Amino acid sequence: MISKPFRYFLLPLAAAMFMTLSCNDDQPYTDPDPLPDDDDPSAPIIPDVDILATAQQLWAEEFDASTFVDAVETVPTDSLTQPDYEDFFENSSMYTDGTRDVIITYRGDTATWKFEDDDKHKTEAAVKISARGAHVTVRNDEGEGRARINYILRGETDNGSLRVYSAKKFLVTLDDVTLCNREGSAINVQKVGEKKRMFLCMEDGSDNYLCDAAQYTDTVPGEDEKGTIFSEGKIILMGKGRLHVSALCSHAIASDDDIRIHSGVEILVDSCRKDGIHAKDGIVMSGGMVKILARKDAIQCDTISKGFTLTGGRLLAAAKRGLTANPFIYDGGEFSFVAVSSQCPTSGSALWTKEEHPEGYVEVKGK
Repeated sequence: MISKPFRYFLLPLAAAMFMTLSCNDDQPYTDPDPLPDDDDPSAPIIPDVDILATAQQLWAEEFDASTFVDAVETVPTDSLTQPDYEDFFENSSMYTDGTRDVIITYRGDTATWKFEDDDKHKTEAAVKISARGAHVTVRNDEGEGRARINYILRGETDNGSLRVYSAKKFLVTLDDVTLCNREGSAINVQKVGEKKRMFLCMEDGSDNYLCDAAQYTDTVPGEDEKGTIFSEGKIILMGKGRLHVSALCSHAIASDDDIRIHSGVEILVDSCRKDGIHAKDGIVMSGGMVKILARKDAIQCDTISKGFTLTGGRLLAAAKRGLTANPFIYDGGEFSFVAVSSQCPTSGSALWTKEEHPEGYVEVKGK
């Protein structure tokens, strides 16, 4: 259970879980059972079962934390033949050459920053940072920008954010930060150059809390703002810390590109008004511990042929629908999707099972 100031919304529980194994088309994915955007969070539970409490009980019995063994990932070595080569931080110049650190500290209604790298004067000349209260805007998009930037977030605010414009891929390190925004997203990446990647790292042993606003009022005209964490580019989640995400208005983690989850990280998503993890393209989970409680889909991918791939780690997901993605490729790890539906297809694979419960919910799991 998440103990910081996030509480679960009651879910309206009438929908279908969708899981499919194969498709070769690249056209956009059409949701087979679209859900309205204006769901009333106070709507009664149908049927008379609390999906969140039910899922928590199932997981406590079937997926005891002490039994979890994380995946061991192999870092790809060939950039020409291995398409996920760039998704590993170890293959980045930020890993081989070191980073240019900018420490951003939130304190209530204010935020301060400090350039810590050895070449800080050049970095400060290229990376422009401004703040309105505790709402921080970073611009590293002039010309080719400054490479290898690591934005380290610390401190606590109940009305702050980070908005990034960057001509280079970059790293954001969460180091025991509580970042809640009363106006919109907590982290909003609007421009990412150089293969469109943000590495989002949880510092070893850290606990980090992100929350968006119940209503977005700070959206810039012409820009999107689709969740507590949103990026127009790819999001790579990594590190050996914990990330708690509460989404009061939209998705918890959303990208207009791909999302990748590496081993080591622990992600806890609750109070999620829409989807837990939502990608325009594909989602790959190759390790880590991910727990999602959402009002719509736990996981959704919009593009056919990419879909959701699980190769390691443990995924526990409860929502109206556990998964809306095509295809779903299961090649390792453990998962449990819990939803209210009698229409969840049986896969025919010996790797997972489906259980329909008389109370009106279904669990599909693989171990």
